[in-house]
Amino acid sequence: MRFTRLDILRYGALTDRALAFRPDAQLHVIYGPNEAGKSSALSAISDLLFGFPTAAEYSFLHDATALRVGAEIETRNGTKLGFRRRRGRKNTLLAASDAEEALPEDALAPFLGTLNRDVFQRAFGLDSASLRAGGQSMLKSGGEIGSLLFSAASGLTGLSDLRKSFDAEADTIYAPRRSKDRLFYQVLDSHDEARKAERDNELKSGDWKKLLAEQAELEAELATIKTERETTKQTLERLRKLMRLEPVLREIDREQDQLAQYQALGSLPPGFEDALERALDESRRNDDAHRAAETEVSRLGDEIAALHVDDALIAAAGSILARHADKGVYMKAREDIARVRGEVEDFDTRLVQLGRRLGLVRTDDLERHQPADADLVRLKTLLEEGSELDRSLKQLHLRLEEEREALRRLDEANPDSRLIDPKPWAEQLTALRPELSDLAGIENLQVRVSRAESDLAAAVARLDPPVKDIDALLASPLPDLAALSSHRKLIDDARAVHARITQTLTTVKADAKTVADQMAALEGQGRIVSRADIMEARQLRDAGLAAFGAKPSADKLADVHKAVQNADELADAALTDAERVSRHAQLSLRQHEIEHQLTNARAEARESDIALSDAITEFEDLFRSVPVSPLSPERMLEWRRGVEALSHQVDALKDARDALQTARLKEERLKPVLVGLADAIGLAATALPPAALARALDRRLAEIAERWTESRSLEGKRHSAVDALQRLEERETVLRREVDTWRASFSNAATMAGLPDEATVEMAAAALDVWRSVPDLLAERENRRRRVRGMQRDMETFDEEIRSLCTKVAPDLITVLADVAAGLLNDRAVDANAAAKHKAAMSADLERATLSRALRHAPKDPAGRACGPCRIRLARRRRPRTGPRRIAPAKPAERTAAAVPLPFQRTRRW
Repeated sequence: MRFTRLDILRYGALTDRALAFRPDAQLHVIYGPNEAGKSSALSAISDLLFGFPTAAEYSFLHDATALRVGAEIETRNGTKLGFRRRRGRKNTLLAASDAEEALPEDALAPFLGTLNRDVFQRAFGLDSASLRAGGQSMLKSGGEIGSLLFSAASGLTGLSDLRKSFDAEADTIYAPRRSKDRLFYQVLDSHDEARKAERDNELKSGDWKKLLAEQAELEAELATIKTERETTKQTLERLRKLMRLEPVLREIDREQDQLAQYQALGSLPPGFEDALERALDESRRNDDAHRAAETEVSRLGDEIAALHVDDALIAAAGSILARHADKGVYMKAREDIARVRGEVEDFDTRLVQLGRRLGLVRTDDLERHQPADADLVRLKTLLEEGSELDRSLKQLHLRLEEEREALRRLDEANPDSRLIDPKPWAEQLTALRPELSDLAGIENLQVRVSRAESDLAAAVARLDPPVKDIDALLASPLPDLAALSSHRKLIDDARAVHARITQTLTTVKADAKTVADQMAALEGQGRIVSRADIMEARQLRDAGLAAFGAKPSADKLADVHKAVQNADELADAALTDAERVSRHAQLSLRQHEIEHQLTNARAEARESDIALSDAITEFEDLFRSVPVSPLSPERMLEWRRGVEALSHQVDALKDARDALQTARLKEERLKPVLVGLADAIGLAATALPPAALARALDRRLAEIAERWTESRSLEGKRHSAVDALQRLEERETVLRREVDTWRASFSNAATMAGLPDEATVEMAAAALDVWRSVPDLLAERENRRRRVRGMQRDMETFDEEIRSLCTKVAPDLITVLADVAAGLLNDRAVDANAAAKHKAAMSADLERATLSRALRHAPKDPAGRACGPCRIRLARRRRPRTGPRRIAPAKPAERTAAAVPLPFQRTRRW
């Protein structure tokens, strides 16, 4: 069996997932990240094949009753089955369809055979947890037995060597005892070095705050300088602006002189120019609108005169639209009537064929001779009863033959000789069963003893340090595991403290060297300006400024310039080299801290050396009375565990030897008794060992008991066979009477159904089959006939109505087919309605255009003609000005302050 498709419809976190497996593939691999659903899919296959468990483990997303898993499986011979499984107590196997009909519970038996859930999960449903658990269970017995069993079962060899290589590789990676050759400690040292480098590159909070304070002071000074510079810049900009405005002001004066020539226009009222311009614009718009209205009125009148509307079509539009709506029904009826007539003819043909099967020539005869439903039901019931009687009679004849054959075999059976009753000897053998069951374990006890001896020798050889006399070792007072673990912890703690202190001391020394090197490198780059140097330079600058202010002179001014330059250079150098200055100050503080740490680390290193030496001495004192040389605490702990396991193995070996000796004594005591029983029943097997002899006695007594039982029950079986044969013969007589009664009733029912008296069961079944189809065919034929009459009537009505409409509104369409005429009439009616609506819309537009023309036809304002002489002069004033009409004269000081011309557009002359 193999899967061709797996459908996880609703299961766990999966919904509507389908996996299609290629039929020609030898292996399918389903892969995905963690939590993708691989384990859920494996569990879904188990639940699909063997049913959902009582606990709904995968119902955390879907309801427990809604869980569904489906698949399609195929056997080796090509038989396929598609099915689904739901969670429930009964009818859980469903068909792979939307209806999900219930399938028999044994539908999967041809595919699964004797396979059950437990075997399936162990053989095909393995996961990491079950594999790990199986491996642990095989290796629980200790030694190499688990590995050997696994190697024998799987065909894999060399597992012990592979395990040893893995252990050796793991020891090179990590062990409790620190070593520079182990990868774990190499990585740990790299991590410590990285942490140290991280600490070295950290910026202390105090240094950061100092840098922030210095930055704030420098920013305050920079802000003051920027403020002074901005004030100077604004003053300079004002002066430059005044210099650029001087030519503009001179131009303004010239423009004012030219404006004085137009003083006569000053007596006009305010706003006169704008009012005159608006009046002229309104007059032009009025003229344009009047001309446009006249054009629109002329155009609309021409279009209305050219437009023709058919009033008769508009009046009949409702009837035309109704007939056009019926056109589809008419076309459908014209298309279907031939098909329906063909169906009527088909039904007639089928009825004629059925009539011929019944011996009737015409269809009318078929309707006239049709029997009543009650007669047909009675005939059908009698047919079923006759079939049941015939089947019962055949089964009875078969059973009569079987019973007669069984009686013949019993009569022929004859035992060879008189047998003896085996009960006394069987009771004696049963009494010996407990002792015989103990003998069955002798071989196992021998294997256990041999295995325990080899395991003990191997365990003694693995002890490190080695032990020569295991009995003397077990008799010595050994330290317990708790004491060893306590001392190991003390030694490990002392070593860890010593290593930590040593590492700290090394780190501090390296830090001191690093800081010294960094300070030397910073000092070698040049002078480092400190805050005190800058404050001293500023004090000298301020003193020089004060002296110059008190008594100015050229020498003091030179001194002031030099002091200012020196203070600025120091400030610039500090600002430019701020990072180096800050780093030097930070390293100085760090150097003092490291010197203090170095002193403390050296004192702690001396104390840790003493503590480690004391811990090791106390641990070695634990093994003074034991004949071994102690090694490291870790190895001695393993050695102590090995000795404890040796003690248990020695006890187990002693118990196995005692059990083996007891079993051998029982074997020697039981053998004479078993030989006596064998002689009594004629069994020549005295050379066998006691266990094999007991098994031979069991088989021999079973054979004797079987023959004894057969001889006792043979006579009883014969009497039972004779009684059964008599009962069957009586039953045969009763059945034959029932058959005679049935034949009389059947002949009467066949006559009522129109069959002859000599009609057989097959003839009645054929007649029933024909009469079962006749009523439906007659009803269907009549239905088709009514449809044909209805469609003919509807088509004739449609033709008459279309001809009537064509006579009224379109005589030219009378000779056209009715459906074509209906379409043409509908098109004409639509066009007529559209023309009427268009004419009404244009009439309304004509009325609006006429009214607009009347309103626009008004005389021009005479005041406009009176102002004609002023139009040319005032037209120039309608242009927008680029500057103010009147600018106040500039002050004389501002006119002469600037000498640089400003690129500025000249003001338009009036």
